[in-house]
Amino acid sequence: MSDGKVLAICADYLGFIAALRDRAADLGLAMGSENAAEISGLAGATLARLMTPKTSGKILSIESFGVVLGLLGVKMLVVEDVAQTTRMKTRIVRRNPGYVRDQVTHLAIPKETYREMGRKGGKIRKERIGAKRCSKSARHAALIRHSGGPASIRSYNARAAAMARWAKYRGKRDGSADHLETCAPAPDGTPRQP
Repeated sequence: MSDGKVLAICADYLGFIAALRDRAADLGLAMGSENAAEISGLAGATLARLMTPKTSGKILSIESFGVVLGLLGVKMLVVEDVAQTTRMKTRIVRRNPGYVRDQVTHLAIPKETYREMGRKGGKIRKERIGAKRCSKSARHAALIRHSGGPASIRSYNARAAAMARWAKYRGKRDGSADHLETCAPAPDGTPRQP
């Protein structure tokens, strides 16, 4: 299985890093040297930072893992730890093979399902937080939504809202609903006739 000698045995990340540092010392490789950076293709002192014996800082990634192993002329071999396996066998719950999928499953969910979820979510939220707080939240969202954009659009929206409120007030005062139409100008600035 292996054509070289066993250099180290490690059971955790720090032990693995220590084994790589020992291998670099055996080869006489300076981790922060330009030579190591040139051979590995890693930038500057990246190799030295990857080999620090600390848990914080840079760690080997998917890209750098193979590069570092190749630079140091080592390969990984996964071997069963018999003592640890016997300790853990009594604690491991076997998985149900019926739940195991060997292929990716894609679900096609129609848009209507998402609309229905949105309706249900809005209804539940309104029940939970109350109508008054929900109204306040919606008013705040509307303010944010209409506060952006050019000043002419904000001005138009403010004027239209004021005219609608005034028309509503006049309708209540006069007792008729005729005056509920607003006289707000169109977005292009031309006046509208009620």
